[in-house]
This record gives sequence, C-alpha cells and structure tokens, in this order.
Amino acid sequence: MNKAVYAPAPLRITVYSDGSRTSQGAGYWFVVYYGSIPITQGYRSAGSRTEVYDAEIMGAAEGLRAAINLSCASYSTGLVILLDNLAAASLLADGRPMPHRRELTDLFQNLTTQWEYTPYILSTPRTPVEVRWVPGHSGIVGNETADELAKKGAALDGSYIPPPPHPTSDVKRSNRRAQQHAQRTPETHPSHTRT
Repeated sequence: MNKAVYAPAPLRITVYSDGSRTSQGAGYWFVVYYGSIPITQGYRSAGSRTEVYDAEIMGAAEGLRAAINLSCASYSTGLVILLDNLAAASLLADGRPMPHRRELTDLFQNLTTQWEYTPYILSTPRTPVEVRWVPGHSGIVGNETADELAKKGAALDGSYIPPPPHPTSDVKRSNRRAQQHAQRTPETHPSHTRT
C-alpha cells in the first residue's frame, strides 16, 4: 500500500485514527474532519489485553461510525480513513475478513456498507470508503493529534465492547422510507409557493 499524499477536499469527510499502548493497556482515538474543519473526535480504552494493531482497527471503525452519523454525511462526496499503522491500513483497505480479527473486520465492512446507503443529496457521484496509510510523526495535523490523544484512550480503564452497527437491511429500509416520504411530500420553498 502506498502512503497517502493527502490534502483535504472541501466536500470530503476525513477520519484520522490511531492506537496506542501504555502499561495500563491499549486505547484508540479518532478525529473526523469535514474538508479542513474538525467536526468530532473520540477516544476510548481498548482494554488491558488488546494489542496496538487491534486498537488501530477499533479507532478506524469507531471513527467511521461517527462520520456516518454526522449530518454533513448526506452532502459529502467521499470518506477517507487515514491510519499510520501500515498493517492495519492494509487489512482494512483489502476488505477481506481475517479469521483472527473477524469481529473487527466484519464491523468495519458493515460500516463501509452502511456508508454506501447513507442518504446523499448531491448530484456528483459519491466515492466508497477509502483507507490509506499515512506516515506517523510526519507533521500531518490530524494524524499528530490522533497520536497524542490515543495515549489518553490507552490510559483509561475499561474494555472495548463495540456497539453493533445498523444492519445493512435496516439502513436500506430506512433509505427507502425516506425516498418514499420525499416523493409523497411536495417540495415548497418560501420563494416558490403555489397560489
């Protein structure tokens, strides 16, 4: 996998995530940007027996979940996840489940499918989720922030229990309902009222 030469695009969501390990355990952190504007962030303990590699994947999955739930997702042309762990980035970019990491890779793949069914209002095509590797400690602001705060997640007490993603069928059903409602409801605009 090539490293990302990355510049934020105005209508794209970018998720930086990182994992860390201290004597207390592992943790992760993510930050979500819309264009160049930081929108949300989160960090959490991944548990005392979790490896950094797994914490990296957890951070990417939770960052993706947070991005999908943002209101700006409906007018975002793409979603890019940037990790500084080459092995974790390669695993997620490949999209194939790994038997020893099945729960994490399935969670991530379910969330990427959910992104595809997130309502979208722009006329330009939306790209699927991209996963890229960025070099650590190279001055990339989002990645440097993720690196610093992943240590906070590692210092927290607790274990990682991922909330289940919405099943794809639920997302499809919700999108169909929204489309049916939009077809039944005539659009009105203050400057375009019917008389």
